[in-house]
Amino acid sequence: MALNSSHFTSIAEVDIAMQREADRIVLNGSPTSLIYVPSKLTSFEHHLLTTSPDFARLLILKELYHCHNAVEDKFKVLKQRNRAARSNSDSLRYHLAGFHSAFEEITHLTNPPLLPALSRGTHFLDLGCAPGGFATWLLQNTVMNGVGITLPWQANDCGVTTPGVTNTGIPLHSDLAVFGPRFSVFPRDLFQVATGTLSETIPTESIPATGFDLVIATAAAMLTEDQVSRAKKIHLTFAQLLIAFQHIATGGTLIVSLRTRPFDWVTDIIASLKQIFESVDAVKPKLQAKTSFAYFICQGFNPTSTTAITKHIDRLRNCIHYLQDTDEQGIECNTLEISRLYNTSYKLSDDEIMDLLTTVWTRQYNAIHEDFERILNSDQPGLDKTRRASESTGHTKWLTVAESATQPREAGSSNWRNRTAAPQHDDAQIRRNARDAGFKELFALNRSSNTSNADGPWRRNGVVLN
Repeated sequence: MALNSSHFTSIAEVDIAMQREADRIVLNGSPTSLIYVPSKLTSFEHHLLTTSPDFARLLILKELYHCHNAVEDKFKVLKQRNRAARSNSDSLRYHLAGFHSAFEEITHLTNPPLLPALSRGTHFLDLGCAPGGFATWLLQNTVMNGVGITLPWQANDCGVTTPGVTNTGIPLHSDLAVFGPRFSVFPRDLFQVATGTLSETIPTESIPATGFDLVIATAAAMLTEDQVSRAKKIHLTFAQLLIAFQHIATGGTLIVSLRTRPFDWVTDIIASLKQIFESVDAVKPKLQAKTSFAYFICQGFNPTSTTAITKHIDRLRNCIHYLQDTDEQGIECNTLEISRLYNTSYKLSDDEIMDLLTTVWTRQYNAIHEDFERILNSDQPGLDKTRRASESTGHTKWLTVAESATQPREAGSSNWRNRTAAPQHDDAQIRRNARDAGFKELFALNRSSNTSNADGPWRRNGVVLN
């Protein structure tokens, strides 16, 4: 039976349910079917649940959030509103301003700082550039010239213009015209660009001989589920990476959007990026705090050899061929069948993933928690249900988690190639202590008796959550 969390009427009740499920994860080493079905998780995620309280907390909350009728009703209204406003000039201006601000925030969140790399650049390539917020910020704040590629507004999800078919292209705001010769835009399908060459798509004179100093590959985060399927988004991600790897300059920067959940194909891409860039950081601006995407800022493109980057490009082509074949045959995409980009025997460790994504998970959790509270309170206006539920159960709700100003990093740096290694024993002990402290704070777990100090309120007061 499908999970439905609509019996929750306050955020305090949600917090109690999250606490109960969190206790079970700690004690049993996996989530229960009450809140999250284990089959939905990869083997790596199962393991990560017991090592990262931030990841566990986010997964539980997301499931409760998306299974609540009030949340579902809200999203139905938003989808209808977004479809109606997709080509509206006022809506386009709003989104242009939103993504302009998001890019400004990205420059402040990134570690190491992104601004020095942007100030040195002369050319950028924006793959999926509409509505143009990122490009506008770059043209206003740097001396770079740019090339943008975006799906034609009238195209469907196969890049074909068909009368009467719902549009999936995103219009480019007319404000970009003010930049004239500094920014050239070409309405093309990125899937087709990836299977050919960029010079077949845009004039050769628009492609710098030494490559682009900045490549933006964030189109997948722009498209909603009603526009393109999940498989198409994965296909689009690999297509953008192929174009980026072929045309980025040595020392250049790549900004790519990836899922915040560590699926196998996501961690494989991250491992590949870490091999050929000096630093990789993940950030989540406020505009898209609730979404399941983050921006990965990869600075200092530096493949060890031409052979190394050629191998990456060949493997990307294999991934794209698989995704293209399954799409053409109408077969559901099995992400486990996608070819590996990186060494088949290598997998990112828990620590590498947590170093990169913990702050992203925390920001996403806080945004969803705050929105869930707003929705529950607005569902029955005039009632302070957070306060009343807390008083009736003796429960103190889970507060939003404090976000650190910078990403957690060893030696204060996201550049692992230049880190000073800590002594193995001390480092391991520090990590164990930090992990245990996090669990104790999150789950209030008394390890000596395998019980939780937080499992009493709903039992003592007879609150039934089912």
